[in-house]
Amino acid sequence: MEKEWPANGGPEDVSQLRREASDVETAPERLIELSADSELRLLVAANVSTSAAHLEELSKDESEQVRRAVAQNPNVSLPCLLALANEFPAEFFLNPLCSLLNLAQPGWYTQIEDLTWLSLLRYAQIPRSWLSRVEEQKRHKGILTNLGARQPRDPYRVWVAARLHVALPELHANGEHIGRDLADSVAVVARHGRTPGPLLAELASIVCQYGHVKEIGDAVCELIRRSVARNVAAPEDVLRILARDVDPKVRYRVGENPRTPVDVLEQLAADTLAYVRSGVSANPATPPALLEHLAFNKSYEEKYEQIIRQREPEESNEFKKPANVCLSGRFG
Repeated sequence: MEKEWPANGGPEDVSQLRREASDVETAPERLIELSADSELRLLVAANVSTSAAHLEELSKDESEQVRRAVAQNPNVSLPCLLALANEFPAEFFLNPLCSLLNLAQPGWYTQIEDLTWLSLLRYAQIPRSWLSRVEEQKRHKGILTNLGARQPRDPYRVWVAARLHVALPELHANGEHIGRDLADSVAVVARHGRTPGPLLAELASIVCQYGHVKEIGDAVCELIRRSVARNVAAPEDVLRILARDVDPKVRYRVGENPRTPVDVLEQLAADTLAYVRSGVSANPATPPALLEHLAFNKSYEEKYEQIIRQREPEESNEFKKPANVCLSGRFG
C-alpha cells in the first residue's frame, strides 16, 4: 500500500524524506519503507544502498522511470539486469556492474540469452567491443550451453544480427557483405516469431546492389525481406512498406500474412500481378467481401481462359502419340 505525505508536513518534511531516500547512508530497511511512497520510489531505485532483493521488486514497477533507474543501479543483481536489458539497452551498457564483471568474471556475457542479445543489438550506440563478443560466441557455437535453459544456445543467429548492425556501416551498406549462406541464416532470424520489431524493420530495409547475373539469381536480400514479410510478428508499419516492395514474392508474402491490415490487403488485391493477388486469396484473415471480389475478378477469368487455350494443342498432340513411344532415354 502506498503511503501519503504527512498530513501536517511542510516543504521541509518533504525535502527531508527525499534526502533520506537519496542518501547512501540510509539503511536498506528504511529505504524499503520509503519506497512505499510513489513520490520517493524513483529515488530509492537509484540509491546504491538499496538491496538487490528490493531492486528486483522495483524492477517490476509500473513506472518506466523506476525500472530505468533500477537498470542503472550497480547494486542490481545480474539476472535482474539481464531481464531489464531488453527494455533498457542503453542503461545496461552504462551500468558499472558490466565493467566490474569484465574484471571479476571474464566471459560472464555468455549467460546472456539469445533474445536478449537481439534486443541489445538494436541499440545504435552499442560499443564495438560487444559486437566482438558476439563474434567470439559464434566461434564457440555448439560448445556453449546456457545453464537452466531447456535448449542449447545458438549464438550464430545473434552473430548474424551483429553483422547487420548499424554500428558496422561498412558491412551493412547495400547488403554487399551478405552471401547466400549468411542470407539463409539471417532469414531464420527474420521469420522468427520473437525477433524484436526494430530488428525486423532493419532487416526489411536491406536492399542489395547486385554486380552480376549470379547475384541477381541468388536474390539474397530479397530472401531476407520475404522472410520478414511472412513473419506474423512484423510491425504494421514494416508490412506497409514491404507491400510496396519491388519484389513480387515479398508482396505475395505480405498478402498471405494474417497480421496484414485490411487496407493493405485491399491494396495488394489490386496488384497487377495475379501471383501477388493469390497471396491475398490464401490469407485466412482476408474479409469475405474481398475474397468474393478476387473470385470474380475478370483478369483471373481471362488468365484462366488464356491458359486453357495454350494447353489445348499440347494436350491434343499428347493424346495422339502412340502408346509405345518411349519418352525417356533411360529405357533404351
